[in-house]
Amino acid sequence: MRQLVPDRRYRHAPAGPHPRRDTVRQRMPAIVRLLAVPAVGGYYCEDLAALQSRPMPIADRYAAPAVTPGFRRVREVAEAVSVGLALDDGRVAWGDCVAVAYSGKAGRWPVFRADEGVATLRTVVAPALEGRPLAQFRALASAMDGLTETVVVERPAEAPRVGSASRLSRRDLLTGRFARADEAESPGAERVAVTRPLHTAVRYGVSQALLGAVALARGITMAEVIADEWGLPTPSEPVPIHAQSGGDRYANVDKMIARRVASLPHALVDNIPEQLGSDGSKLVQYARWVKERIQALA
Repeated sequence: MRQLVPDRRYRHAPAGPHPRRDTVRQRMPAIVRLLAVPAVGGYYCEDLAALQSRPMPIADRYAAPAVTPGFRRVREVAEAVSVGLALDDGRVAWGDCVAVAYSGKAGRWPVFRADEGVATLRTVVAPALEGRPLAQFRALASAMDGLTETVVVERPAEAPRVGSASRLSRRDLLTGRFARADEAESPGAERVAVTRPLHTAVRYGVSQALLGAVALARGITMAEVIADEWGLPTPSEPVPIHAQSGGDRYANVDKMIARRVASLPHALVDNIPEQLGSDGSKLVQYARWVKERIQALA
């Protein structure tokens, strides 16, 4: 029987990780190419200002003229862009550039257009990311938040100030050469060039792709990347989420309760008289109904 004897050539090998293996482990993949593909969102964009001024049935919203700059109609199919980060090891991490339903209202960014998003990704984001190693998600995301672009936007024109024009003569007054009250109140829209941070939809999608890419590079989950870089404990159970009922505010509540959603909404409000009430009484009534359904089904 042959006896296996250790090879004495490796008896005095230095302790610790293999030099070549350690070098491979420390080398992080890099981004070699950014991909931008126009896509369709899962819901709609709606002109909330138009709906608040004149509530209308859903069927009428597709053709109704918009009020908020950037909208073409009161209800439009949401646009999106899928952004991919191709790594030098052949893998690709994806993110979705999408915006909120009620764009352009209450501090929200304007309606997101796929063609504009693709242009921003190719001309601004790609040069900033291509060639960068995937060392840390937090630093990469912070760099993205610092990018700016110059774009032409549409916004309400400023109404002429009283007294800003030259003094009117008697002839001007008699011939009516002065602004009408309704024109002063509704000055229309104007297109101006502004330098601003990248659209929130672009930053949202790119941050998704960056998080996924760093997770691929490190061989861990996206949740573990967040926990590690922010010094948080590793999640041991599903993270609680807040859900949205959409327009079907009753049937969808049952679906959310059945799925044990952690937080339920006050429901979509696009008709204040019918869904909220002048004194909020209809919202209170709806909240009580939600409570009763939770007690009955949960």
